Amino acid sequence: MADLSDVDRTYLVAMAQDEGESSTSAIADRLGETPVYAGVYRQRLMAAGVIHATRRGYVDFSIPYMREYLRDHAARSEMAERVLGEHADGS
Repeated sequence: MADLSDVDRTYLVAMAQDEGESSTSAIADRLGETPVYAGVYRQRLMAAGVIHATRRGYVDFSIPYMREYLRDHAARSEMAERVLGEHADGS
């Protein structure tokens, strides 16, 4: 994960929202980007062996438990942001 760009990691977090394979157009929508833009990151992640195509227009994680890791990490990051935000405004 450390070798991936911020956008690469964001793409993976967008994928982690699905229970199984992810639609590449749904990922682009979640990122708020065009399918062509998201496709660049899809290709990078496929070349790195992090994800793979399951069928036309769909991808899934190649690394076991990556989805669960990302979900857990995202939940912890969100909680930390909430706590830090409360302390920043004096709450």
